[in-house]
Formats: sequence, C-alpha cells, structure tokens
Amino acid sequence: MGTTEGPELLEKIYNEIVLIKEELDEIKYALVKEEEPDEDEIEELNESYKEMNSGKAKNWADVKKSLGY
Repeated sequence: MGTTEGPELLEKIYNEIVLIKEELDEIKYALVKEEEPDEDEIEELNESYKEMNSGKAKNWADVKKSLGY
C-alpha cells in the first residue's frame, strides 16, 4: 500500500470532507423541521398537553403493556 502525498492527499481529504458534509446535511434534514408549526398544530399540541396533565391521556407504557409489548 503506497502513501498518498501532495495534491493527491489534499484531493483525497477534500473528497472525504465533502462526503461527511453531505451525510451531516442529510442527518440535519432528518432531525430538524425546516418550518415553524402552524396555529392548528400548536393548538393540537396544547390540547394534548392539557389532556396529559388532566389524566385523560393514557400512559404510553400502559398502552404497550395492554397490547402485549
């Protein structure tokens, strides 16, 4: 296995950096929602929080247990 030197090494490093940046962009896109929630979505979330806090919502662990998981 030969060593890479000079311009070849720089090109190899550059290509690796480009690949890493593309992968990071894909991860960011998957994790970060690009738009703000609209009023309807915010209202639904607020209603869900109210149900959860009042005890109307079922605990996820209880739901899974009732389904046999």
